[in-house]
Amino acid sequence: MFKLLIGILFFIAPSSKDIDLKVQNYLDLKLKNYESFDFEIMNSPENISEIKIRSDEEFVLSGSVGYIPILAVRKDNTKYNSILSVKIRTYLKVLVAINSIESKTELNPADFEHKLIDVSTLRGEPVEDYLVISSLRSKSFIKAGTVLTQEKTETIPAIFSGDKVLANIKYGNVVVSTDAFARNDGCIGDVISIRTKSNKQFRAKIIDSKNVNIIE
Repeated sequence: MFKLLIGILFFIAPSSKDIDLKVQNYLDLKLKNYESFDFEIMNSPENISEIKIRSDEEFVLSGSVGYIPILAVRKDNTKYNSILSVKIRTYLKVLVAINSIESKTELNPADFEHKLIDVSTLRGEPVEDYLVISSLRSKSFIKAGTVLTQEKTETIPAIFSGDKVLANIKYGNVVVSTDAFARNDGCIGDVISIRTKSNKQFRAKIIDSKNVNIIE
């Protein structure tokens, strides 16, 4: 996987290449789930001759800023723990909407294209695979040119509001069934409101696209 490297270091020019390489190798491991990345060191300890990355400690990536724990070695060979702040841009091939999509619309692969996008400041979890969207619809309006995120999608309901269903209720060993109508959308396992032909209202759990079990 190709990694694009941009490193800017101040005050430590004599060892900048060595530090660049250490940071790059470290981020190669920590960011291996991305297609590529680039970085810029935002701060660095002054008057040091070397840094050692404390790989056993946690690497924190918050938005577009990474915090790398290091051991800084001064020119007099004294050492101290510090944090290297690194501005990072991470790239993924994600689905981007070609056309605007209205809310509650079943997602169609033809409405999206794969693009390599900087996701470091993206809000939400991007969708990367066309196969994932086959069972999804838009939760809200999706504007053309925007990245599809999981937060903008929801599973296509098994039952829609107004659908006719068979409502079942168990009395001991006896199961009684009656026709009813869904009052809201729901997926398998969801609890929805239903109304019987006699206008009685119940809460029912969805079993499949035609059957629900009355629970209250």
